[in-house]
Amino acid sequence: MAWLPVILSVVALVLAGSALGLSLTSSGSTGPAGPAGAAGATGTQGPTGPQGATGGLGPAGPAGATGARGAPGPQAVINSSTVSVEQYFSTTCGNPPGAVQSIEASGPGVVVVTASVHLELVHSFDNFTADELFLSNASASCTGIGYDAAAVTAELPTESYYTDATLVGSFDVNAAGTQTFYVNGYDVSTGSDRSAMMWASFTAVYYPA
Repeated sequence: MAWLPVILSVVALVLAGSALGLSLTSSGSTGPAGPAGAAGATGTQGPTGPQGATGGLGPAGPAGATGARGAPGPQAVINSSTVSVEQYFSTTCGNPPGAVQSIEASGPGVVVVTASVHLELVHSFDNFTADELFLSNASASCTGIGYDAAAVTAELPTESYYTDATLVGSFDVNAAGTQTFYVNGYDVSTGSDRSAMMWASFTAVYYPA
């Protein structure tokens, strides 16, 4: 039975190979995690995202410094006078001597004129005694801007009556120069009654444009 040892040897080898196969194919328990590797290189920048919503309004900033004072503007000019006239009106439009006021204008603008006049109306009973007054920039114009009138009715007794009238007008000025204004008027009485301007007081104010 010289072959028996050979058979046993073969069997032993087979068993050993099987054991080795089992050892190679079976896995043991998972070992602990190794240390973290080094950080990789930075990737390329992604595309720009959409614009965000507009933020709220910020607080108001501090007030700025006061600016420099501007140059003085043009100044108004005032001229006034009171004159004695003592002149009867005629029945046609005219300017009683002295009832005039002038003022110098430095350029375009406006002149506002106020004239107060004191009147005498020489009245007879049963007559109508009156005059009409105009403020104008022409010496023989009775269609001026300012207007007033004075009258004594027929039923009042014979007497000299005294009254006041006020005329106001605004006149455009187109260029520099002397501006002159007049109180003109005429008598509209009946019969022999007459009216007169006793004195006149003027105030003219020039306002540059």
